[in-house]
Amino acid sequence: AHQVPVEKVCAVVEDLYVHAFTVEPIDQAPATAPPPGFRTRSPFYSPLVERKVLLMLDFVSRQQDELTADLLRLAFASTMVGYSNYSYEPSLGRRSVAGRANVDDHPVAACVAHKLSQIASDAAWYRDHRTRRQRTDGRVHLESFLDG
Repeated sequence: AHQVPVEKVCAVVEDLYVHAFTVEPIDQAPATAPPPGFRTRSPFYSPLVERKVLLMLDFVSRQQDELTADLLRLAFASTMVGYSNYSYEPSLGRRSVAGRANVDDHPVAACVAHKLSQIASDAAWYRDHRTRRQRTDGRVHLESFLDG
């Protein structure tokens, strides 16, 4: 968290919201293709959501800074099941098996932007609290957690 360039990430969040409202709605074909071998029993994403996911990955590939691109990939990875046709209920399986409707459409870029904004906020909080309070009462315990 101490390495996250908060101001730069916030600027990327703004760019991502612009992308969400200018690129996602038009019929632009993504440059990125689905990964080879990425197949599931039923489609992981609806066609509309998959297009938005691929446009999101196009956005990531245009990032000049590798740390920013990594943070975007992290934000995407942490949200991707949420707009897929799969669910964690009770384990990763199809939404329909869990009695939930498939996701036909979703604002992917806005969802990733929101998660990236949370990452920036968390990093800023960490920096603020770390620099203000230096603890001097640390102790070393020479035993395991279970024994201690």
